[in-house]
Amino acid sequence: MVDANRCSPDGWVVGARNSLPSEPSEFQWPGRKALVGCNHLVCLDCKAEVKSKVGFRLELDWHHREQVPERAIRMQTTDDWSRIDGIESRSDYRLYTCRCFYHSLFEIALTFDPSSRDLNDQPSRDLPWTCAGHPPLELPVKLANRTVVDVPALTAAILDAAKDPAQAEVVLGLYFRTQNGALDEVVRDALRAAAAGPTPLPPTLSALFERDTRLAPLSKLLEDLMEYQLGLGDANPTRRAQIADVLARSVWQQPGGIPETGTRDILRDEALGGHATSLQLRMFEETDSEWFVAHLDEMMAKNPDQRGAILARVAHAMLNREPDRDAVLKKIAALARETGVDGATLEAQAKEALGSGAIRSKEVLAAIRG
Repeated sequence: MVDANRCSPDGWVVGARNSLPSEPSEFQWPGRKALVGCNHLVCLDCKAEVKSKVGFRLELDWHHREQVPERAIRMQTTDDWSRIDGIESRSDYRLYTCRCFYHSLFEIALTFDPSSRDLNDQPSRDLPWTCAGHPPLELPVKLANRTVVDVPALTAAILDAAKDPAQAEVVLGLYFRTQNGALDEVVRDALRAAAAGPTPLPPTLSALFERDTRLAPLSKLLEDLMEYQLGLGDANPTRRAQIADVLARSVWQQPGGIPETGTRDILRDEALGGHATSLQLRMFEETDSEWFVAHLDEMMAKNPDQRGAILARVAHAMLNREPDRDAVLKKIAALARETGVDGATLEAQAKEALGSGAIRSKEVLAAIRG
């Protein structure tokens, strides 16, 4: 049995106006620009698969809690939800249910809060549901205007699409959706061929090669990386950000073959030297927050194009450490004003660095915007 692909960082539940794809292989892959709802949620408590329908709203009645599982079970066992007591017909809502809980949604929400921790140091769950995984995409593959039925045609389609910046998200989708399946190697080989060709890759595909070591032709990169980490050479300027991101990932994953000694110090030196990347900032927030907060002024001075991103990440680091939330947000707002940079510019930098996490950072973004 193949491994399933899981939504990142976990399944999204979405309202009526947001996308919930019906194709089982569709999921929220890392960095996906347009958020999509998870179509394969399961409940961690009752173990049932989660069902959903557009056009219904049912408010949780905490004064009659015994009715919650009763109504949930009725929704699990019938297709006509309009006949269930208490359900409203509301075209702008989507109603989700397992066998023990239900939830109506107008916009979007993540099933858990990655920035908040429970007593067991696990991400705090907003809902008892999680992504149960998505099967890999297999042939036939539906592209924008045609259906590909064999491997040669799929390879040709990828080589063609990789040249067109407008098709970058389509190519990314093929890459992530075919992972762990029979087409995994086919897509990787086609992307390697595209990278080696005379036509430069669009920026989003170049970023994929830079962050995903399974795709890039890494022999020279790893040579540079090892020499740099061992102090035997300088970072190749054209690969500096790529090397920093590989090192930042090694702090979490500690892959074999990459020396661990000094990795964090190298990343600190790079950031203080004006070469901070979004991945470094996230690593500092989550695993090196004390140092991050202590060196905030230097980081801001040396990385002027990343000031909004730095403020957003350090705000999260401070909010995880400080009990006075309002005081932290006021401090971030003051620091944003001191930069002299337009608030909208800082906010745009922050949103780009946070990716999908920007949706759960409204207070922080508001403080930065001013």
